[in-house]
Amino acid sequence: MVVSEPGAGAESATPAINTSRVLPKKTLWLGILMGLVIAALLAHMRIASAGPDFRGRLAILDRVFDVLLALLTSGFAFCVGRSLCRKLLLSFVGPAEELAFSIMLGTGVIGLTVLGLGLASLLSPIPVLVMLAIYLALGRKEVTSLFNNIDSSLRYVRSSRARILAALLFVLLVALMGIRTLSPPHCYDEAIYHLAVPKLFVERGRVYPVVDNFMGDMPFLIHMIYAVCLIAKSDIAAKLFSLILSIATAISLYAFCSRFLNRRIGSVALFAFFGAGMVVEVSITARIDVTLAGMIFLAIYAMAISLETGQRSWFYCSAMLLGFALGIKYTALVGVLFVIPMYCYESVRRNVSFSVIAKTAAAYIGISLALALPWLAKNAVWFHNPIYPYVTGQVAEYEPGKFRYYDRQDRLKIDDFLKDARKEMPVVVGQMEEVLAQAAAQRLDRHPFRFWEYFTQSDKFNVADYYVDPNYLFVVVPLLLLVARPRWVVWCALAGIAFYLGIAPASWVARYLLPVYPPLTIVSAYVLVSVADRAKRHAKIAAVLPALAVGVSLLSGVFVGCVEIYKELGLNFIAGSCPATSSWEGPSIFHL
Repeated sequence: MVVSEPGAGAESATPAINTSRVLPKKTLWLGILMGLVIAALLAHMRIASAGPDFRGRLAILDRVFDVLLALLTSGFAFCVGRSLCRKLLLSFVGPAEELAFSIMLGTGVIGLTVLGLGLASLLSPIPVLVMLAIYLALGRKEVTSLFNNIDSSLRYVRSSRARILAALLFVLLVALMGIRTLSPPHCYDEAIYHLAVPKLFVERGRVYPVVDNFMGDMPFLIHMIYAVCLIAKSDIAAKLFSLILSIATAISLYAFCSRFLNRRIGSVALFAFFGAGMVVEVSITARIDVTLAGMIFLAIYAMAISLETGQRSWFYCSAMLLGFALGIKYTALVGVLFVIPMYCYESVRRNVSFSVIAKTAAAYIGISLALALPWLAKNAVWFHNPIYPYVTGQVAEYEPGKFRYYDRQDRLKIDDFLKDARKEMPVVVGQMEEVLAQAAAQRLDRHPFRFWEYFTQSDKFNVADYYVDPNYLFVVVPLLLLVARPRWVVWCALAGIAFYLGIAPASWVARYLLPVYPPLTIVSAYVLVSVADRAKRHAKIAAVLPALAVGVSLLSGVFVGCVEIYKELGLNFIAGSCPATSSWEGPSIFHL
C-alpha cells in the first residue's frame, strides 16, 4: 500500500507560483521611494514657478521635497564626515556617537567648500552639483555605514518595550517640531540676514562684501549649507537642516552620557535638552545658535575622549570642530579658551612635560585658526579687518580696492543735519526727542551677571522673541555638590560656567548663551538620576523623578507648539489650503 504525503493533493491542485516575477521587498520599496522623489520634484518645480499664493494638494508634495532635500543634505554631511572620521581613525562606542560626530564634521567640510565656490564666483547649480557628486564618489562607501547606523539604532530600540516607548515619544517630539519647521520663514533674523543674505549670494552667484548689512560679513559656515537649499528654491529645507543639526546635538548628549556615564542618564539628557523653550524656538528657525552650541560641545566631547583614551586622533577632531565653530560665530573663541586649559590641566595631572603640552596646545590652536582662516582672510582682503566690523566699525563708502570707515567728519555731518532739522521743523524734532526720551526712561535695567534673573525675568533678556524660556532643570545643577562627582561631569559644569562668564559680559541677549545648554543639560540629567537613585532607597516611587521632571519641562514647549501650529494655520499651509502669505505673519523669504 502506498501512502501519499500530507498535503500532496493540495499542492498538485494548486498552480505553481512563478517566483521570478515577485519583486524583492527592497526593490519594491526603492521603486516607491523613487516615485515619491520624482513626484515631489515635479510638484516643487510647479509650485516654485507659481509663487507664494499657490493653493492645492500639490503643496503636500512640495513639503515632501523640503523634507527629502534636508535629509539628503544631512546624508551628504554624514558621508563626508564619516569619511573624514575614517581617515582620522576615530573609533566610536555606538551609533549615536558616530552619527553626531559625522554629521557635524561633514557640515563643516561642505560649508567651507561652498564658501570656496562662492569666493570663486561659482555659487550656482552646476558647480554645486559637481561638488556634491565628487563628495558622493569619495564617500560612497559611507552610504553603507549610514544604513548600518540606522539599522543598529532600530535594533537597539526594538530590544525592549521601555526603549520602544522612549523612541516613540522622541519621534513625536521631533515630529511636532518638524511640523512647525515646515512653515514659511517668519523669524525676523531670518528675514534680516540668516536667509536673506545667502539669498543675495545665490542671486549673484558669488560671496561678496555686503556693505549695507554687516551681518553678512560675519562667519557664515552654516549659511553656506542654507545657500545650497536656496539654490534648490527651498528656504524651508534650510530650516529643516537647522532642526536636524539640533537633533544631532541632542543625540551627542546621549552619546556622551553613554560613553562616560550610562544610557539612562543619556536618555534623560536627550529629552531634557528640548525642555528649554530657547532651544526649541531657535531650532525650528534658520538661526545658528543651537548648532554653534552643538559644535562647541562636540569639541569638548572629543577632547574628553582624547584625554581618556590617549588617542591623538580625537585631539585633532576636537581642534577641527572648534575651527568649524569659529566659522559659525566669533563667540566660539570662548570654547578655545576653555578647551586649552582643560587639556593643560589634565595633561599636567598625567605628568606630561611642559614642552609637550605647549607644543600640543599650539598645534590645537593652529588647526582651529586654520579652519577659521577663510572667514578672517576674506574680511582682511575686503575691509582690511579680519574681524570686521568689530574694532573699526562699519564702512561709510565702499568700492573695490577703495573704502573708508565712518569717522569724526561723518559724525559732524550728522550733527549738522540735526541742527538744520531743528531750525526747519522744530516741532517734529521736539516730538521725536520726546518719544526717544520716553523710550529711554522705560528701558529695562539688565544685569547679565544676575543669572537668577534669566529664570525669574526671562523676557528681559530676549529681543522680539516669544516662548524662549531657559531650561528650568538647570536649577538642580547646584545639587552636584551633594552627590558623587565624576570627572567629566565636573568638566561639563565648569564648561557651563566658563561660557556664561565669557559671553554674558559681551551681550545680555539670552540666546547667545546657548553654548551653556549642552554641558549643563548633562549635569542636570546626572543630578536628577543620582538624587532619584538615593531617594528610591526610601521610596521606590522616587525612581520616576527624572522622567517626571523632564516631562514637566517638556509640557510647556509641547503646548506652545500645538497652539502655534493651530494659531498660525501650520497644517493648513502644509495641506495647501492656504498660501505662504497668509499662514504666518509675512511671506516666505523668497518674496520679501
